[in-house]
Amino acid sequence: MFRVENAPSVIDVLSIDVDDACYETLKAVPFGDFEYKIVMVEHDFYRTPNLRDSEREHLRARGYELICSDVIHEPGRPFEDWWLKVEHFDKALISRIRSANELDIEIIRKFGHKNAIIRSHGFNGSYPQIETA
Repeated sequence: MFRVENAPSVIDVLSIDVDDACYETLKAVPFGDFEYKIVMVEHDFYRTPNLRDSEREHLRARGYELICSDVIHEPGRPFEDWWLKVEHFDKALISRIRSANELDIEIIRKFGHKNAIIRSHGFNGSYPQIETA
């Protein structure tokens, strides 16, 4: 797909969110042909704790650094890890956003952009929406 679509050799963000197939999908990503500045990969540790370690080992072996581990949408439900190729980012930014078990919205606020960040609804069983204004 990347080759067919003439993707650049360095891609800003790769987000993998295919429920229990994330690790299998991650193994199929062409890391040798493309570099991804940011990789966000779902592990749903709160319900499938067996996936996270394999995903982490796979990305570490490819030179990625885990910056935000066990990101959460809802308290007590870690669902995703955020990884970086650190050479693409300022060390001060990396230090500012590094976290574990933190709400996604709080991590995004640490980027310090000037847009206001709001949530359209809370933790009532539906996923919170992140919007910028």
